[in-house]
Amino acid sequence: MTEPKRTITDWVFIIVVIVAIILGAKITVQDWLQANNVQILIPKGIVDMDIIKQIESSCNPRAINERSGARGLYQLREIAWQDVQRYYDDLDEYGYYEYAFDPIINELFAQRYIALLEKYLKNYGIPLNLMNLIVVYNWGIGNTVKWHANGGGYDRLPKETRDYYEKYLKLSNLDS
Repeated sequence: MTEPKRTITDWVFIIVVIVAIILGAKITVQDWLQANNVQILIPKGIVDMDIIKQIESSCNPRAINERSGARGLYQLREIAWQDVQRYYDDLDEYGYYEYAFDPIINELFAQRYIALLEKYLKNYGIPLNLMNLIVVYNWGIGNTVKWHANGGGYDRLPKETRDYYEKYLKLSNLDS
């Protein structure tokens, strides 16, 4: 069996891990990546939706956020649900209040929503990378566009969004 080819990103990650070990792990890989403004690039459709589900609802299909009204496994708000329906005609029959708690339908909408967010980022000229995609999922397209237009920067994100991103990295083992 042939070993899979390593990408440049794979090699950068491996080198960073080795350097972290040599330095006595006083700096995490994520700290180094942020300090050196290295973005983790993602091929299309590589956001781990199981991690999003863990963060959003602890995998509870009946979860509801009392503050925002977000519902279901992926904690989709009604406005996001409607955005997906506007873009994807085959989902018109699924009303938010009737189907947001259905795990299969909620996951379908979440997958389509991520794909839609990728298109939004591209349309606004925002680089498609893991951080930007997680930020836009958590904070919304309007806030993400303003943040990017003002120079972006991890430190300029609200604490809630930074925490969300860091939790994603930790659950995906990209922070160590």
